[in-house]
Amino acid sequence: MAKRGAAMAPTRELTSRAHAGRRSKEKLQDEWTQEWRRATPATRGTRFAAADRFPPSLKPTPHFTALTKERELFARLTQCRTGHCFQGAYYKENVPSENIDCPCGEHPQTREHTLRHCPRYDRYRSALWDASTTVDLGVILGTRDGIVALAKFLRTSGAFTKTGHPRAPRTTPMWEDEPEDGGGWEEDREEGEE
Repeated sequence: MAKRGAAMAPTRELTSRAHAGRRSKEKLQDEWTQEWRRATPATRGTRFAAADRFPPSLKPTPHFTALTKERELFARLTQCRTGHCFQGAYYKENVPSENIDCPCGEHPQTREHTLRHCPRYDRYRSALWDASTTVDLGVILGTRDGIVALAKFLRTSGAFTKTGHPRAPRTTPMWEDEPEDGGGWEEDREEGEE
């Protein structure tokens, strides 16, 4: 009897939670990709148009996963591609109290100005030429080679940081560097207590 039962086809579809989750993600990915393909540059918005050349993905693509050990660089790269970065054009819309001029004098400071023309970054711009000799924003922000070149440019130049200069590498705190008094973490004691 057990052998006959094992040979019978199941009366209902058995689905594990993992399988249902995978199917749900696939459906979401398909719908998102279809919507992305139907969109035009006008409906995507001008700030994102240059960077919006890759179909949507639920996971970071290989050229981004290569940057996972460099979180600050990954963040600046993403901010630069989306236009949400330390620059005058972003400040003009979102932080009106900030100066919108480039330190070189350009008014207003834009992503295009920083990447293509700003004299502060002339010596670093050759990294971008590896992907586009004219530093075409569509190529730099929206292709794999461009993103690799942009990461190299950002890493060495410090562009799109608050100061516009490369950040000092973080060092691991050392116990020996801590102040002798514990840095003020002890509880305050009243006089006479030990």
